[in-house]
Amino acid sequence: MRAAPDDGFSAVELLIACTLTAVALASVFQLLDPANGMFRTAPERADVQQRARVAMAALADTIGRAGAGAAYGPAAGALVEHLAPVLPYRLGRRTPDAEGSARTDAITVLSVPLGAHQTTAAQPLPAQSGQVLIDLAPNCPQGDPSCGFEPGMTVLAIGGHGRFDLFSVTAVLGQTLTLQHNTRDSAYVYPAGTALVEASSRTFSLRADAASDQAQLVRYDGDGGGDVPVVDHVAGLSFRYFATPLPPTMIKPPASTDGPWATYGPRPPLITDQPTLYPSGENCAFQLDAAALPSARMPALGGSALVEMPIAQLRDGPWCPDANDPNRFDADLLRVRRVVAAVRVEASAASLRHVSGEMFSRSGTAVQVGRAVADVELRFDVAPPSLEPGQ
Repeated sequence: MRAAPDDGFSAVELLIACTLTAVALASVFQLLDPANGMFRTAPERADVQQRARVAMAALADTIGRAGAGAAYGPAAGALVEHLAPVLPYRLGRRTPDAEGSARTDAITVLSVPLGAHQTTAAQPLPAQSGQVLIDLAPNCPQGDPSCGFEPGMTVLAIGGHGRFDLFSVTAVLGQTLTLQHNTRDSAYVYPAGTALVEASSRTFSLRADAASDQAQLVRYDGDGGGDVPVVDHVAGLSFRYFATPLPPTMIKPPASTDGPWATYGPRPPLITDQPTLYPSGENCAFQLDAAALPSARMPALGGSALVEMPIAQLRDGPWCPDANDPNRFDADLLRVRRVVAAVRVEASAASLRHVSGEMFSRSGTAVQVGRAVADVELRFDVAPPSLEPGQ
């Protein structure tokens, strides 16, 4: 009887089987690879969108409060009646921007919180660190000689003609406040009776970090504290400023005791007074006309709608309170009524950013679009109600 052949595959059959298996596995991997890319990019895409929303919320909330002023007292009314509450530069004790500067990637917002404590200086107050005796104003809490001021609070001294200074309260003893100066020292001395108001100064800007190869949106409160990170991996930040085309006009004569005296901006001095480098009876917002009456120093910009002011227009004067003050600002900032902000957020890892393309402000290492997460940019308008005349 003939023996049965051994069961098995020939070399040709084995080669064909391996080839078919490889083709099948390749097809499976092709189906799984996009899913793997989506699994990797989907969480990052959601994170980028969330970080952009957080940045927008922080900026819009702060800018929306710009110019809110005291409800009563000698400095009652919106801050725009006294000074510019929106400033296109970093302001404060730590690494402030140069005097008279303006840039598109930083903003400082000044405001007075609701229910803020306030009083007046009972003695002259130098624009430097030191101590000041305060008055017991009728609005001060009963039995509290410090009128509610506590260590850690920011105090805004409001002088006339656009002059202001910021201080931090470091100690309180009865009616005496120990103040740390947060703006640049000057030789100016505020007279007794100057309004002292609890306030907020907040700057937003970008801070580069070479160690982590990223830039952060940071917040700075103008005092001795450090910058507080708000959002990581911010690829861009910019601000545009839109102004009323109308120059300020007088509502009441400068000699009137109750304000507001003008539609916006600081009231001019009496015709016999010269508190700044401007001629007698004039300041950064008003000059005397041929009839010796206050008229706007700033020209009309034309039209009735808000006009965008280029950043160069915000650093060429006229200066408030004057060109020699170390904390001067451009008088055109008194006209700001709307801020348009833009913030751009990128993927946190270079491997999730494409090597090129308009959707990526910084190139990465991803070579396939499906494996990359595009930047998210949000643009939004903020029109603070306290910047409108009469608010």
